[in-house]
Amino acid sequence: GTGFTGTGQVGGGTLSVNGNFGNANFVVDPGGTLGGAGTVGDTNVNGGTLAPGNSIDTLTVNGDISFTAASVYEVEVNAAGESDLLQATGTATLGGAAVEVIAESGVYRPLTDYTILTADGGVSGTFGSVETNLAFLDPSLIYSADAVTLRLVRNDLDFSAMGRTPNQVAVGNLIESLGFGNVLYDETLSLVVDDVAVSFASLTGEVYPAYGAALIETAEVLRRQTADAAQGEGGFAWATGLYNSV
Repeated sequence: GTGFTGTGQVGGGTLSVNGNFGNANFVVDPGGTLGGAGTVGDTNVNGGTLAPGNSIDTLTVNGDISFTAASVYEVEVNAAGESDLLQATGTATLGGAAVEVIAESGVYRPLTDYTILTADGGVSGTFGSVETNLAFLDPSLIYSADAVTLRLVRNDLDFSAMGRTPNQVAVGNLIESLGFGNVLYDETLSLVVDDVAVSFASLTGEVYPAYGAALIETAEVLRRQTADAAQGEGGFAWATGLYNSV
């Protein structure tokens, strides 16, 4: 239980809730921030900021959480894959609010997914924007029926530098030219770095010569096809066909 019931209005400064205030409702107005690692009741972020945790931690809503478009959901993450989490027992109405990601410095994997919100009663709507404080991380949001996942992708990677032979370097350059959102590029991002050269080798037919020979008679053919592959659909068609065949 809690000694506080009714509605708590957060209109200025930061209120860190680290105990059980599950019987109390909260409204976070412009200029106010609600944080902490405790439990609150129904919460409406009405132009203010919700920032779970005291550093990286979980804030629990015993009930429903809602955001307005002028509101901010501030999420702290680190390179180890840990993040703030907002978990609600009821519904989450996202309302077009902005997500601001505070990423701690560190060596981030090429692609990292973080669960930043769960709602047992379901997620309604989407956030309006997502930004990070680190220029080399590109953020995006993935929505499911009852959760929101933050995906951080490094944009400073040099795929060709992961190749160990001229063929692998050529494949790396081609894949990198396809860009994030392309299935082949995204698959490459998800690989552990040690596996990238092996995968590039499979693309060039170096690991499976019986299959590769049917596609690429010589390394020179690969280099010529790579050099001639157009940006966009041409390169995509060539690389996708090669990828799916090995």
